[in-house]
Amino acid sequence: KVIKSYSDLDDMIKQIKEVNFFAFDTESRGLPWNKEPMLCMSFSVGMGRNWVLPVYQHQPNPDEDQWQLKPAWSGVELPVIFGNKLKELFESDIPKAAHNIKYDMCVLRKHAGIEVKGFLFDTMLMHHILCELYPHDLEYLARIEFAVGDYSHTLHQITGYGKELKRTYDWVPDEILWPYAATDAECCFRLAKLYY
Repeated sequence: KVIKSYSDLDDMIKQIKEVNFFAFDTESRGLPWNKEPMLCMSFSVGMGRNWVLPVYQHQPNPDEDQWQLKPAWSGVELPVIFGNKLKELFESDIPKAAHNIKYDMCVLRKHAGIEVKGFLFDTMLMHHILCELYPHDLEYLARIEFAVGDYSHTLHQITGYGKELKRTYDWVPDEILWPYAATDAECCFRLAKLYY
């Protein structure tokens, strides 16, 4: 579900509190995280129970044959979302999971002013503890554990692979980026449960 209103966000937070555990992920335009904007956040409390909170949306620019970013929320709404609703959630005692969690924690601190607290699961480190052999990346682990397939294929047709991307994530349309982000969060949730 794409979060488009305060009530959507409140409903997500209510469900997270009922489950008392959630996985999250952030998508940035590119690297480094401290200079590139956060495009969206994703959350999961289990299979098929996922949310995407857009921070920016894509707007086509036919003159330049590229995508441009536009804010998904007004300058009044975003401080309420980050400063009140999500800050309380992320600073609560509810256990949280992310894959390579330090990256997402840095993105949230820089771009949302949120300090992530509570008991934290890092599914990349959990896998490393269970099996020292590489790879430890999220999509690989989700493929071998849950047979989810190559869910990032369409996205990577646009961006390419590796640290040196041919296009940054602001070139990826919302209808491709958001399902990818939601699947990342869901796979992380499922891996955390499995590895724990």
